[in-house]
Amino acid sequence: MIQQVNAKDSEGKGLAIEQAATVVLNLLFAGHETTTGLLGNAFRSLLADRDSWVAICHDPKLIPGAIEEVLRLDTSVIAWRRRTTQEVEIGGMPVPQGAKLLMLFGAANRDPSAFPDPNCLDIRRSNAR
Repeated sequence: MIQQVNAKDSEGKGLAIEQAATVVLNLLFAGHETTTGLLGNAFRSLLADRDSWVAICHDPKLIPGAIEEVLRLDTSVIAWRRRTTQEVEIGGMPVPQGAKLLMLFGAANRDPSAFPDPNCLDIRRSNAR
């Protein structure tokens, strides 16, 4: 069997078969966990709030806002790691270049200064995104 990978990096070097397989596997599974989490969280949240469930059943145009609200309230990705590329200030605190950060999306999405009644599901929330 002939195996050929045409992808090349910035220096013109091609990918090894193992590297190409890793890329394909990442593409295959990249959305799996987040999609599964969103669906599970959406059904749990909406079925626990029957008024929202009924509203969506009667008006499917509410679905996009409901999805954004579920993602805000019960995000599929709770945290993400980053490293600063330069010195920055976050919330009034200096953070040096190269610092390791753990961003907690679930906490940020429940900030009462940004979301009135942040622990409540509101499928009509205008700023859920």
